Amino acid sequence: MGRSRGFTLIELMIALAVVGILASLALPSYREHVIRARQSEARAALLDNAHFLERWYAEKGTFKQSSSAWPSLPVTGTEFYDIAFSASARNTDEGEFQLQASPKAGKSWIGDATLTLDQDGNIKLCKTGDDGKKTCQL
Repeated sequence: MGRSRGFTLIELMIALAVVGILASLALPSYREHVIRARQSEARAALLDNAHFLERWYAEKGTFKQSSSAWPSLPVTGTEFYDIAFSASARNTDEGEFQLQASPKAGKSWIGDATLTLDQDGNIKLCKTGDDGKKTCQL
């Protein structure tokens, strides 16, 4: 009698277990990589807006359109982030600005980290921790 060819159930289960272990190790790294790539897109959009505001300042002598209104930003978002002027006290001064990129609604898998950019070109990644405290890093 000849030997039959194919996989036994045990061999198939071992192969599936190995694939499952590899996937459980690779998926978190892949997710972090995708999040960093999306944040890089938001950083580029923030910098485009900063360059626009610097040109505006060179022409007008102020970052604002009038004493209380900001000019319209050329880039208001990416596929995953909304970009607008931050609601910080810094934006009350005509010589300073702060832009913020916030994750869009429905894109919760990106997390809640926001990116902020000020007139000096400082970009910070800010996250709210489990304790409710906001921490930022350059």
